[in-house]
Amino acid sequence: LLSDITTINGTLTSIAFALGLLPSSRLAGTLVYNPPNLLALGTTTQAVTVTGATLGWQAAATFSLDLQGLMMTAYVSAADTVTVVLFNPTAGSINLGSGTLTAFAVEP
Repeated sequence: LLSDITTINGTLTSIAFALGLLPSSRLAGTLVYNPPNLLALGTTTQAVTVTGATLGWQAAATFSLDLQGLMMTAYVSAADTVTVVLFNPTAGSINLGSGTLTAFAVEP
């Protein structure tokens, strides 16, 4: 039961974070990013400087263009750094254009 409550609490925190309901503790960094052509089942990563981010904090990311089916995740990979991962789960290649990549970090 405790693990279920922890999972629910983590999910609710992630939803609140994604909806911007935690603005006072949210840190962000942005950069112009042109992802490489991603083949089917391919991945790519991009580090984004988020000053103040600490290992163990929650992270998320947004991209200014349609992801066209790509899945995007983010994690704090080092002090002041959020790594964004793009994964192509489709059967074909996806080549996004250049856009703005924004990474967020929040203390849990």
